[in-house]
Amino acid sequence: MKKHIKKILAAGLAAALSLSLAACGKDDGGNGDAQTASQEYAYRAESAEYSGAVIGDYDSFSYYGDKIYFLSKKYPDESGNGVDAYLNIVGTDGSGFKSVQLCSCADKADVFQPIFAPDGNGYCVYMRETEEKTEYLLKTIDENGTEINSVDFTEAAEYFLNGLYVWGFGMDGSGNFYVTDYNNVMVFDKDGTYKGFIETENGIEKFVTDKNGDVYIWQWTGNGYGLFKIDIPEGTSEEKPQAVTMPFEGYNNHIISGNGVDTDFYVYDNESLYSWNIGGEPQKLLDWVKAGVSVIEVSDVFYAGNDTFVCAGKSFPHKYPKFSKLTKQLVSTGGRKEIILAGTEYSISSYIKNQVVKFNAANDKYFVTVKEYKDENINQLNLDLTGGNIPDILITDSYTPTETYIAKGVFADLYEFIDSDGELKREDFVPNLLTSFETDGKLYRFTDCFTVYTVIGKTSIFGDDMGITVERLNEIAASRPPETELFAGFTKTDILQYAMEMSGSEFIDFKNGKCDFNSEDFIKMLEFANGYLNDIDFATYFDDAFWGRFETMFSDESALLMVCYLTDYADVYRFEHTNFDDPVTAVGFPCKDRTGTSFVVDSGFSIAEKSPNKEGAWEFVRTMLLPEYQDCADKFPVRKDSLDKYAAAAMKYDSDRMNNAIVMMGGMALSSSVHGSQIGEPKQEDVDRMNEIIASANGIMSYNSSVLEIITEEAGSYFSGSKSPEDAAALIQTRVQLYLDENA
Repeated sequence: MKKHIKKILAAGLAAALSLSLAACGKDDGGNGDAQTASQEYAYRAESAEYSGAVIGDYDSFSYYGDKIYFLSKKYPDESGNGVDAYLNIVGTDGSGFKSVQLCSCADKADVFQPIFAPDGNGYCVYMRETEEKTEYLLKTIDENGTEINSVDFTEAAEYFLNGLYVWGFGMDGSGNFYVTDYNNVMVFDKDGTYKGFIETENGIEKFVTDKNGDVYIWQWTGNGYGLFKIDIPEGTSEEKPQAVTMPFEGYNNHIISGNGVDTDFYVYDNESLYSWNIGGEPQKLLDWVKAGVSVIEVSDVFYAGNDTFVCAGKSFPHKYPKFSKLTKQLVSTGGRKEIILAGTEYSISSYIKNQVVKFNAANDKYFVTVKEYKDENINQLNLDLTGGNIPDILITDSYTPTETYIAKGVFADLYEFIDSDGELKREDFVPNLLTSFETDGKLYRFTDCFTVYTVIGKTSIFGDDMGITVERLNEIAASRPPETELFAGFTKTDILQYAMEMSGSEFIDFKNGKCDFNSEDFIKMLEFANGYLNDIDFATYFDDAFWGRFETMFSDESALLMVCYLTDYADVYRFEHTNFDDPVTAVGFPCKDRTGTSFVVDSGFSIAEKSPNKEGAWEFVRTMLLPEYQDCADKFPVRKDSLDKYAAAAMKYDSDRMNNAIVMMGGMALSSSVHGSQIGEPKQEDVDRMNEIIASANGIMSYNSSVLEIITEEAGSYFSGSKSPEDAAALIQTRVQLYLDENA
């Protein structure tokens, strides 16, 4: 099996680096040597991947004795009554792979991912259908996957009135087992004796144990994930889990059992790993990027003893089983120069972090440090940038006031780097995307991928032309039944917000510090917005009846226009076949001189003009523009050749493909009603049409909260009837111009 082992030794970084954001903004005479080699103990990852054949699909892992265990399943029977399941065993260094079959489709059986106990045995739930009933067995296996014991708990499973489908299971420090069907828990001992039933209100993600061996559930609460302690009920009495107060937000966190000595739990998110004891504050142990771990390659994390952690997941983009062992080591920057990449927790995507890890592992001259600004200190980002404390690379999104930074001369012209690169050239990229990013012919910001933000409606109603005016929309509305909604679920404020996001450049010029809100076109937009709701009660409007209507509102023409984000070549095709039942046109948001279709950029990058290491910053940025990275984009790639490959892939069936198209109903984002397996895949003519929509986009969607606040506040006086639209527009003009004078 040696030919299948591909070892990856991460370069490793110091856990804390001496250079601050402020230092990046200072001129050190151009030598760029402000950073010096440093040494200290920090976590460092040694990684490996197994690239040999694995039968079936897999997505979860277990760990014991420096070996990774993972189930893979193949479903040869379309009836779904059984699977061929294999327990795969491999060392954390990628060696010694073996596969043991645990059940077969012929036996109409299934098995759940095993967990390994301190006694060295693995335990898994085995289910088998017979003519009379479904049998449930708790099987014990050794570390080689050989069965050594089996306990029948079929009778206990009958306490689940509708039959038991095993979603997950766990074990406490006394050897009792906890089985869940996702919503409820059944407890029994290792001999299969039933001990009680626990009813929960929400879905159970996983079981974890604290340092005392007590069991908790990690559960969806309706507002993020929460931790709940469960006690074994007496007999058949029902016990409710008790919530535990946690100092973590529940949306992006994952929890694993502690070390059984002095730590209750370990908690990790997309940035860091923490230790945490109930009632105390979390202690940060490591930063994933600094440790050399890519978060998009991590599915499970395990405490491996001796201050060591093991990560398991799938490599990107090849999806091989990948493992990383994290140990504390004396690490050094090796004299490499530090490049600071900063942005918000939303703008720095997992793909960019993955690229940082790869870059740091391969580059012997520079290393990249990631600086994330959280929600609670996002204003500090603006203060740093406007105050001169500028990172080498800034990653921005639609909510970053990038135009203000560009007007202040914060960023370097990326065309200078592209034109002198030798491998990259302007012609490599989507031309109107480049043009949309330009300011006076210079490129101060670019991106690794993009989404298209537009409005679609039936071609039979709106025609073939992309682009529409307020006047034309009013004409169409007047010809329809009075109960028809142009934009369903929109308020007056929503209309103004979308107008600024999609076509705000018609009214505001950040580069020259000018605005034109007292124009006839903006006054018409105010009047158009006034035809919508003052406010919306989400619980009332989006009631059960709405969800039934959502399936048909565009096809029966009770609603005419859909605001949507397009991320894939199949999106418009799917909207046509599942929402409109008719060909559609991307008319865009109403405006005068543009198509009203914009590019959306979640992760735009800029290089600081005053960075002492602009060459190093470009050395990293350029890696996101090369085919190796672009060919793996999860949205539309910016390279034309990668875009062609993305289009070709959309025309082929892929069972793993996720449809990310989002429909906007006022302030609510909804997933579109898409069932790709029922409607087939798009054809070349559908791809060509999507290319036409991409080519029609002529702006970058942006959201400036300060400007929007001024507009909605003053427009409110018109909506309430206290001012004319002309007077409201004049006040908006005065206040926005004052804002530009102070900030642009």
